[in-house]
Amino acid sequence: MLSEIVQLSASGLVVGSLYALLGVSWGIIYATTRTFHFAHALTFTLAAYVAIVLHVGLRLPLLAAVPGAAAAAVVFGCAVEYFVYRPIRRESRGQLGIFLASMGTMVLGEAVLQLVFSPTPRALPDFPDALYVAGPVTFTLANVVLVAAAWGSILLLELFLKRTKTGREIRAVRSNPEMTTIVGISGERTFLVVFALGSAMMGIGAFFVTIQSAATPHMGLTFVLMAFIATFLGGVGSNWGVALAGIGIGLVENLALLQLPAHYKHVVVFAVMFVFLLIKPEGFMGRSATLGLQVVKKKRA
Repeated sequence: MLSEIVQLSASGLVVGSLYALLGVSWGIIYATTRTFHFAHALTFTLAAYVAIVLHVGLRLPLLAAVPGAAAAAVVFGCAVEYFVYRPIRRESRGQLGIFLASMGTMVLGEAVLQLVFSPTPRALPDFPDALYVAGPVTFTLANVVLVAAAWGSILLLELFLKRTKTGREIRAVRSNPEMTTIVGISGERTFLVVFALGSAMMGIGAFFVTIQSAATPHMGLTFVLMAFIATFLGGVGSNWGVALAGIGIGLVENLALLQLPAHYKHVVVFAVMFVFLLIKPEGFMGRSATLGLQVVKKKRA
């Protein structure tokens, strides 16, 4: 039993690292734009199929599929913001209009992918299948690279937000969009930047999921739901909080397998989210919304 708990915990940390990456990618978009961007699921799925086309169809090296998937995700994510969400905001149709447009984009896009690629799962082959054993824990090279890529991406994002002018502007818009307009920061430009950043991270996550399983036209929704849960459990606006929540979700999912069938693991996660948010609705690392604007004012002064 103990060895099983250790193995499930190790697997939970790997899955949790993926959820951390995806949670931060969805969270930075939501925290800045207040957009329930469920078309992010389509970004994920599209990136997976682009990686397959590049490596399997065009026979490019597998490593070329990583930036290719991320670039496709960036282009698509920014296109959704520019051509779908921005006109709705300008017409003041509210968050409900954006939410419906997001869901419609996701459903339509998944239908198109199913027509083009068929419902048959498609794999992304040729990643080294090295297997490692450390005591009671077994893991693969893909697991190691996924964990490194996830936390490396989150760290780079944090450095970007804290060390660059654009990053400080993102934090300011996240804190007080009305005031940032007064001081000359373009909200629309900032929105495009966060959609690019979040979409790139989603593309990286899609690549690592596809090398370990397979792509299907409807694969993205489950991962976006986990990202959504991580964002609100960790605290909107706290990337480290969201990342730690992702780890927690991965552990809960895997440890639930000790007592429950696999198809109940997501039910357990939703139950934990519901109870936790009743107790601490701001998330366990929710923070004040004034910091970003204060930083920008200091830098401008």
